[in-house]
Amino acid sequence: MKLSLKRRLGPLSALLLATILLSACGSTISWKAMQGRHVDVVAEGDRQNYATMDPADLLTTCQSLVKIRAFDKFGRCYQALEVVSRKFGGRLKTHPYGLFSYEGQDTQNLPWSKFTMKLMLAKVAFELGDHEEAVKLSDDLVDLAQNSIFMSMRSQENLKGWRGSLGLVSASASLTPIIALDGYGVAALTYAVARKRIRAEKTIKILQGIETGTLFTRPSDSRRRTWIARALSAREDYEGALKVMKSSGKLSFGGAFYEVFLVASNLNPATYLFMPLISGMFSIGELRFVGEFEGRFMLHRAQLETGRLKKARAGYDEILADDRTKSFGGVYFLALYGRGRAAAAMGDEDIAITDFEQAIDVLETQRASITSEKGRIGFLGRKQNVYRDLVKILIKRGQAAKAFEYAERGKARALVDLLATRRKFPARTAKSAQLRGLVNSAAKEELQKVAAV
Repeated sequence: MKLSLKRRLGPLSALLLATILLSACGSTISWKAMQGRHVDVVAEGDRQNYATMDPADLLTTCQSLVKIRAFDKFGRCYQALEVVSRKFGGRLKTHPYGLFSYEGQDTQNLPWSKFTMKLMLAKVAFELGDHEEAVKLSDDLVDLAQNSIFMSMRSQENLKGWRGSLGLVSASASLTPIIALDGYGVAALTYAVARKRIRAEKTIKILQGIETGTLFTRPSDSRRRTWIARALSAREDYEGALKVMKSSGKLSFGGAFYEVFLVASNLNPATYLFMPLISGMFSIGELRFVGEFEGRFMLHRAQLETGRLKKARAGYDEILADDRTKSFGGVYFLALYGRGRAAAAMGDEDIAITDFEQAIDVLETQRASITSEKGRIGFLGRKQNVYRDLVKILIKRGQAAKAFEYAERGKARALVDLLATRRKFPARTAKSAQLRGLVNSAAKEELQKVAAV
């Protein structure tokens, strides 16, 4: 009996020990990022000094700042990251120092590090409407992804001594497109918005051709399809985007095994015992949230744009009910705006007004984190429709004063950004009357345009 009990507890003890040891490799910041809680990542980063943070935690913080669109803090974080990476020859640390850390294991090779840094800059340039810079960075990302192999420094060093190095190169080369997914995605979206048609089509085809049906690549399939859908949506091919998001991609035996494993794990009580120790999460659903959340949003956006209002609205309700949505700055704004549009189209104007107002508050909070006037103008430029749609409803309901207020906060606010630069107006208050006249004039002109729709 004792022997039987020992045999039963042996594997369980080993699993528990392995779980505890693995959890030692994480950090508070890496765990929160894994859970999609980027707002919490940034809050934790604020409590530390960028100059003395663990290099991997610093990288994660910078990436989370991009996610929540805190652009002013991102600038400082990125500068600190550049300083730290130079200490390692331009290479980045990707995992916090822990029990299993050793030299080279947690360090990206130089091409991968360059790609990671440029990817953050490309995302920021795109968000700020600097399409010229975003296109240049996208070209660099595509070039690095197609002409480099991304691997850790330990793997790169091992190539010098291993006879089976060709196998290692082959394995790394096959995973490089997966690592480069976000780079290809940003490039495809940027090219589409910047009307670089040939480059956009070429990059979309690259994304379509990336293998995500195997055991180790299946978790990236939703992300791949999301980028394709975003690029197609930028070209106003919403039916194409919907088709992509409703598909499941090619599935190999390994990919099918992965899906079955997730279902089985979700039903296994042991999962709920060990997952909190490994990742701080309590279910497989939480684990899948980060990988599939933005894909769910793209599905509902495509439903909205193709007139499937009830499905879109129900999907937005589900997304906005999750507090983690606030950690995805772009999705949070667009989900509020999208639900408002669906509500307006279905005649629920009170709900539409509330959602539009919340979306504008989110937008202006994000905009306030941009330090340059050019960046503020570019950031607001592609998002003016939320002001237009809100003003249109307010005029319809006879709320003229409130309509004027939001018209001023919309395009008139962009005019303020354009005119009130410090170089042109060192003494801003001296021009206040003239500036106010221009603002009011622009607001009235905008209201007249909207009222005529």
